[in-house]
Amino acid sequence: MNVLITGAAGYIGTMLIERLAHSHSIEAIHGVDIQPARCRSYDKVRWIQADVAEDGWLSQVHGKNIEVVIHCAYQIRELYGGKKK
Repeated sequence: MNVLITGAAGYIGTMLIERLAHSHSIEAIHGVDIQPARCRSYDKVRWIQADVAEDGWLSQVHGKNIEVVIHCAYQIRELYGGKKK
């Protein structure tokens, strides 16, 4: 099975990689995040340092037969005009 994890450098994404990397049913894990990898290096993990809101990273997973997507990416930002003064 080939898995794609967005937000892979975050707390939950890192924990998922650590857990899935030991599974015999997982062939490859494609981790995507703006930040560099924070987990240990595994042969199964292909790291893509990119913003999932941009299109550039998609070409790196095209044709990889991704079967499962786990979306953990998020961005904390100010909504509706920002902070009040």
